[in-house]
Amino acid sequence: EAVVSVCQLAAEYRQTFHKDCVVDIVCYRRHGHNELDEPSLTQPLTYALIAEHPPVVQIYTEALVEAGVVDVGYAKALSQRVLDEYENQNRTA
Repeated sequence: EAVVSVCQLAAEYRQTFHKDCVVDIVCYRRHGHNELDEPSLTQPLTYALIAEHPPVVQIYTEALVEAGVVDVGYAKALSQRVLDEYENQNRTA
């Protein structure tokens, strides 16, 4: 939600002032850069911490459930629907 909000703000700034804007998003790749990369070889301490950290989707889902926005069943069904669509698109690609 924060990323969407700041990107909307940046777009509004650009439309209003006709000037460029930079949005610096800090993140990490849980599984490295690609399927051949093993980031724990070059960054063992960082990736040990990442391995222990819950995935973002889990954190966000728990927050939505706690806030009463969705229930667990809906969240699981939506997640499965998205995964099924990814698989379907991958098969047809």
